[in-house]
Amino acid sequence: MVQHIADTVESEPGWVLCLVDRQPPLALAEPVWQAVMEAGRRAPGGEAIPAVGHPAVSGEQPVVLGADTEFVNLGGGSWGPGRLVRSGSGPWQWEPRVRLSLDQTRAALDWTANQPAPQLRLRALVNWPWADSGDLEITPPRPRALT
Repeated sequence: MVQHIADTVESEPGWVLCLVDRQPPLALAEPVWQAVMEAGRRAPGGEAIPAVGHPAVSGEQPVVLGADTEFVNLGGGSWGPGRLVRSGSGPWQWEPRVRLSLDQTRAALDWTANQPAPQLRLRALVNWPWADSGDLEITPPRPRALT
């Protein structure tokens, strides 16, 4: 549930009160709410909240976010848990919440051959949600540049 609240002083931005099931209410300044909506509009279909998720309260963040706040935690969207961040008065950027897991594939049981002792092998899997993946391409020189 979202409720827009106008400020009594016309020169000040309004507020948006967000109520999400089983979470404390969160008040965002109107410019912060507009940044959340703008970030999600780049998603296919243009549906902001289903993409980025609803603003969420965490222990590191107050429940009232003014226009000068630097980040907004987001959760529950198709992009996964993340947050909207900015530095100073710069543009807002969505970034995913880093998650680590101990899930293994069958390849985890493979060791390098012809070695006297098993060699440590690490595998990193990264999922990045992109609003527009048209410019992304893995060309032959790019994997060679990683070695």
